[in-house]
Amino acid sequence: ADKYLAAYPESKVAERVHALKLQAYQQLNNSAKIEETAAKLLEMNPKNFQALYLLSFLIPRTINVQDAGVNAKLDAVAGYSTRGLAEVASIAMPQGMAPAQFEEQKKQSAGVFHQAAGFVALQKKDYAKAVQSLRQSAELNSNDGLTFYWLGSAYLSPQPPQYDPGIWAMAHAVSVSGQNALPGPIQQQVRDYVTKVYEARHGSRNGLEQIFAQ
Repeated sequence: ADKYLAAYPESKVAERVHALKLQAYQQLNNSAKIEETAAKLLEMNPKNFQALYLLSFLIPRTINVQDAGVNAKLDAVAGYSTRGLAEVASIAMPQGMAPAQFEEQKKQSAGVFHQAAGFVALQKKDYAKAVQSLRQSAELNSNDGLTFYWLGSAYLSPQPPQYDPGIWAMAHAVSVSGQNALPGPIQQQVRDYVTKVYEARHGSRNGLEQIFAQ
């Protein structure tokens, strides 16, 4: 693909070639190249759905919020999520796809875009907006540990915290299993954190296990 693009920089199928590169980097699980290639695709076509989706999914999971220039990157993610939601609303069902499958894919995509918007708001300490976006994501995908972890953070970070929904969201985050579960060490850290918050709020751990069970 790179040889072709170097030889034919004005090619009419350049967007398609970059899309093939993007698929290859996904298979290689090369997050840096996925981000770079997806960004290039959006320069060529600001409505490229695959690129909007991958950047909205990837950056919140890989960004270092301590890096210089992080605000510019967060602003970019906010833009990706907004454009992505607009594309979800207008996307046409592919020929041959079952309507139920199409609607499920739209829900999953919208959930990722709302999640990205919530992550950005959380980092910018706009906790009300973070709660709103992350709740929308959770309603579309109720089995994603990361969404509920960020939602719990959005409830518990402001002063005063919203203890009850924050504790519940954190408990939900550590209770999710399967491919959408938090990584083991993170899951344990979140469990320890919500346990401390619950004890500080209620004076003991009585009732906490029932919340985990719910």
